[in-house]
Amino acid sequence: MEEGTYDIAQICLNRHIINKTYESIPKYSKEYCDRCGEKTINQCPNCKKSIRGFLWPGIATFEHQEYVLPLYCDACGDPFPWIETKINAAMELSKEAEILSEVESIELKESIHNIITDSPKTQLGAIKFKKIMIKLGRETATAVRDIIVDIASETAKKIIMDK
Repeated sequence: MEEGTYDIAQICLNRHIINKTYESIPKYSKEYCDRCGEKTINQCPNCKKSIRGFLWPGIATFEHQEYVLPLYCDACGDPFPWIETKINAAMELSKEAEILSEVESIELKESIHNIITDSPKTQLGAIKFKKIMIKLGRETATAVRDIIVDIASETAKKIIMDK
């Protein structure tokens, strides 16, 4: 039985899905995002492999699959630009509070990397993240949390959002 085939996706650098059928239906493609004006890409900036798009069903596939935006390249493992942008924005915002030590800033970045992946360190990362957020103060912590929860794993979201 034949399985499905993946198309190529086109995504803007701010993570808006432009065309999940870039190869099959190119008429929906755009060089720039119509929501934010950012440039679009259809391949990993690191390894140049195409970004996996919509799964066209094969003979054995009957159910419709919703497209899920990838966080990491499935060929080289690098995070896509929209992930690095979010992490950098959260880090910059946390530095604006001028509360965290250099060591705490490093711990925050490590905890963010742990909560955006589903790994054995996800729960530890989420708990460390929450502790650091308390130190940042309510307003800054809420803003940083809102940036990161958008890309966090489901396990981490449950821990982070638990009050």
